Amino acid sequence: MKSEILSLKDWALYYASLGLAVFPLKPKDKAPATSNGCKGATTNVNQIKKWWDKNSDYNIGIATGKISGGLVVIDLDEDDEKGKHGYETLKDWQKENGDLPETWQSITGRGGYHLFYIDQNINSNNDSRKLSRRNRKRLHGQNTSPERG
Repeated sequence: MKSEILSLKDWALYYASLGLAVFPLKPKDKAPATSNGCKGATTNVNQIKKWWDKNSDYNIGIATGKISGGLVVIDLDEDDEKGKHGYETLKDWQKENGDLPETWQSITGRGGYHLFYIDQNINSNNDSRKLSRRNRKRLHGQNTSPERG
């Protein structure tokens, strides 16, 4: 997709065209704008248009797991005050387990990072298994889209 300025609705439709199930989040927020939240995520064009026609400022949530083709998002928090250094944690993990492949990456609203992967072996929606015992990063049931975090 060209890097022209697109609406949030256009981005939601684009993500859906990639097979990623989306749902609306409250404007400039991570909270779902619908009562079903990520459980109502869809790739259905008509539903997506209906949501963003209702409020063009809705942020975009992307459901993880089977519903989005096995999407896994690794959330690397960065917060000096809380002692969270996600990239350093990931580097330590990779020293023991091997490097993760290059992937789509986004910067979060708080300066952390999301790494996006597809795992065809995920058999359930919103799988929340830990990557390893030492690693506290979890797979999330939803993710804020890279375009507007």
